[in-house]
Amino acid sequence: MSAARLGRHTFLAAASLTILLTAWFTGEVSTALDRVSIVSAYLFLLSISFVLLLGPWRVLRTGQATINLIPRRDVAIWSAIAGLVHLVAGALQSMTPGYVAAFVSHAGNPPPTATREVVFLWSTVIGFVIGVLLILLLALSNNRSLAFIGQRWWKRLHRASYVIFALTILHGFGFQILESRLWVGYALLAAISLGVCIAQFLGFRAVANQWERL
Repeated sequence: MSAARLGRHTFLAAASLTILLTAWFTGEVSTALDRVSIVSAYLFLLSISFVLLLGPWRVLRTGQATINLIPRRDVAIWSAIAGLVHLVAGALQSMTPGYVAAFVSHAGNPPPTATREVVFLWSTVIGFVIGVLLILLLALSNNRSLAFIGQRWWKRLHRASYVIFALTILHGFGFQILESRLWVGYALLAAISLGVCIAQFLGFRAVANQWERL
């Protein structure tokens, strides 16, 4: 590993650990897991959004698409780790009788219980699907895997990041509904979704225009 990559991983590890430890120790011990779940969720959402913005940014800046952009891969690794931390913390927090009673079966806010049960089920399933995909991409995020399966298939498999992002947005909206969060959460999810979609569209169009000129 080059010195630049080592420095980047050190920074990302230190930043991630600092954010999560701050969430854990800031507040009552009884609610520490809930804070880590929320903070890791937004850390994952923002970092995977950044990963999906790096490719279009490079295309728009240089006019060239890159299959294996090392900084993007490094950020994606720590983004996946944040996502897996959220999976564990979120599962420990939400898959309990107390959580189900408070936000699903006996919640006093709309929507009704039947709708909440469906939202909880599918949001939870989506969360575990995201976790499986993150583990898959983590296992492939190394030079040995790239050399073994080749750039074309490596890139195709890593397009699962788009699926992960879309599922993350759905998962986020689901738990926003269950926990009756403020409109700010909905607005943030919508703004991030729109921003990433616009960036991907602009990047795709730039690549398409480049091919038309050849």
